[in-house]
Amino acid sequence: MKEFIATAFPNLGYIQSEFTAEDLAPVKEEIFEIEDIKRAFLNPTERIVKQEYILEKSKMHVQKLMMPYVAAYFNTFGYDEDTEFLTRNAPLVLDKLKFNFLDKHEAQIPHAHGGIFTFLICVDIGLPCPPSPLTGDTSQPSKFYLHYSNSIGRHKMFMIPFDRDWENNFILFPSDMQHSVEPCFAMQYYRTSVAGTFRFEV
Repeated sequence: MKEFIATAFPNLGYIQSEFTAEDLAPVKEEIFEIEDIKRAFLNPTERIVKQEYILEKSKMHVQKLMMPYVAAYFNTFGYDEDTEFLTRNAPLVLDKLKFNFLDKHEAQIPHAHGGIFTFLICVDIGLPCPPSPLTGDTSQPSKFYLHYSNSIGRHKMFMIPFDRDWENNFILFPSDMQHSVEPCFAMQYYRTSVAGTFRFEV
């Protein structure tokens, strides 16, 4: 067989990195001010009902943390070619910053967000899940999926672990990219994260 050239079509991906505990200190400080969180720590048998809380105080701090990675995404994947018509005079800003809960058996179906970039920071606050009557495969880890199409249009899924080992890690990806979370039966703690979406301020 003669030598050949193999070429892969370019595609978008995601950026992953890790913040320090000091980086995320203002975020956790605001989280522990939430009344539902205070009650849950005082009474471990009380289940968290809401899945989402808006964070206001630490929003600009997180925007400052994330902006270098947003710039790195544009440079790494050439994503500005797809959004250049919007970027000439419009700055990117962080929309709502959300603190999310997922209970032991809860999941999120594939979905996307309006905007340019979405990020997810795993912020473990050590809040145990109350006992649940549901049972399942205790060997199944928690899984976060990014959904995309390959060069011939077939649907693909890329799995990222979403558990306590991922504390302070984050991922950044285009907001149009579908993503989902599988239910987990092995977790003894709430899966907690901080998420947000960057949009153009127009």
